[in-house]
Amino acid sequence: MDEQKIDLSVVDPSRDAERWETLVQSVVSRAVAARRRRLTVGYQLLAWARPALAIAAGVALVSWAGRLASPEPNAPVAEAQEDPAIVLAGWASNDERPPATQILRVLGERHAVD
Repeated sequence: MDEQKIDLSVVDPSRDAERWETLVQSVVSRAVAARRRRLTVGYQLLAWARPALAIAAGVALVSWAGRLASPEPNAPVAEAQEDPAIVLAGWASNDERPPATQILRVLGERHAVD
């Protein structure tokens, strides 16, 4: 390896004091302007808009998937309880005595005795 030191004073920005001060003031003024812009209500709303929309889209997707997985909530009770065993068990647990026509409708023709 070469043990010679490299002279980097040529690229030292502080060699020209006036130019260096102008550069520092430019950076500071841009930072202050950016800070002021971030403190406005409009900028804060804009900054939070993307995460809020992403969360809303996620909630909508979960809700949509849940809606597809669950049975229709507006379905009539009779359609939801098509299984005759469930209907008969409900009648028995509530001590109901439905008319024969309703029993035949629940049991259907395939259960009719000849």
